[in-house]
Amino acid sequence: MAEETHSGEEVIDSLEMVKIAVKESEELKAEDVLVLDVHDVTSVADYFVILTAETKRQLRAIANRVVKSVRKAKGRVHHVEGYEQGHWILIDLNNVIVHVFDRPTREYYELERLWSDAPVVQLQAV
Repeated sequence: MAEETHSGEEVIDSLEMVKIAVKESEELKAEDVLVLDVHDVTSVADYFVILTAETKRQLRAIANRVVKSVRKAKGRVHHVEGYEQGHWILIDLNNVIVHVFDRPTREYYELERLWSDAPVVQLQAV
């Protein structure tokens, strides 16, 4: 479903961006993909997508694919952080934040525990 901005430009909504991020990540064999509905817990975003990749190459490939696919669908990519370091790539899609982790970094930061008040979105429903 598309939304219109105040300028009349159509952009995809948050849930569509989540669907794209999950689909593209899973196609590139991301592990432990989790979607949290954080809209009642923080004003930062509506959803967090959290996933694990095994190598820096896979992390970067997932980030590249998500960014390319969101842009192709007329979604906005605000910015990407951590690409060079390759341990935690954060993709800011305005109302959706995609966290692409290597396993040690994901285990260290435990975002799932930090945001445990946020309900998990069942991937089948996305």
